[in-house]
Amino acid sequence: MSARPPYRRSVISDEISQDLDRAIRLAVEFGLEGLDVRTVWEKGVHQLDDDELDRLRRAAEYAGLQVPSIAPPFLKCRPDELPEHRRVLERSLHAAERLGARVVRGFTFWRGTASWEQIVAAYRQVAPTVERAGLVVGIENEPSCVLGTTDQLPRLLREVGSPSIRALWDPANAAHEGERAYPDGFERVIGDTVHVHVKDGRRVDGAWEHTVVGQGEVGLVEVSRALARRGFDGWVALETHYRPRPTGADLTRPGGSSLSELGEEGTRACLVGWQQVLAAAAAD
Repeated sequence: MSARPPYRRSVISDEISQDLDRAIRLAVEFGLEGLDVRTVWEKGVHQLDDDELDRLRRAAEYAGLQVPSIAPPFLKCRPDELPEHRRVLERSLHAAERLGARVVRGFTFWRGTASWEQIVAAYRQVAPTVERAGLVVGIENEPSCVLGTTDQLPRLLREVGSPSIRALWDPANAAHEGERAYPDGFERVIGDTVHVHVKDGRRVDGAWEHTVVGQGEVGLVEVSRALARRGFDGWVALETHYRPRPTGADLTRPGGSSLSELGEEGTRACLVGWQQVLAAAAAD
């Protein structure tokens, strides 16, 4: 494979800072093409008004960046909170349209709170709305939610049965739960994948610890090589999570200043690591 992969690279902005300009500067410095948005200016992307959305889009466009995906907490909730989260999704679809994003992130309810039937029913309910918007909800495998690995994700997508409900693959989240990113997770889910998250980590004394990209046990060189061989031409976004020192951020509910603390330092290290991962993947 060439040193430049076929997919486009992005970073989730609040992994750097709540200050949009600082996030943009670092993305541009490392030659990224996109900026995913979860929280900015201490607000969730679904909470931004139209003036704020327009300001965000103008700033990204001026820097030559696209906003490929937005990351609201859709269905990071209990089933009884579904009515409010349907409103979260509606606001998120509006935000995505305003920002020119194609993908809106979704989850599968908090772990231990929902049945399989409730997850399928929730996505069947919202699928027509997503289809009418011409957008895609990417369901992320997330350890704090019912589907932490890719094991049942293809089954979920088949049962929902909508071209607008796809997979957002996070290999590190699945590795946290003991799944091998490659070949297991990759071969299971890549055909349904619309967006990919990159981060790294390892198990230390039985606990999962986030690391600089390339220094953990997720196997990101193999993942990068496999994505290139597949010709995956979507977006791969850095979701850093690594910090050089503990900050106390709640990574089950990431966002705001608590997440962004030490984010620029941690993300810079991970962007350097990502470059090294890509170089190693290209060398073979």
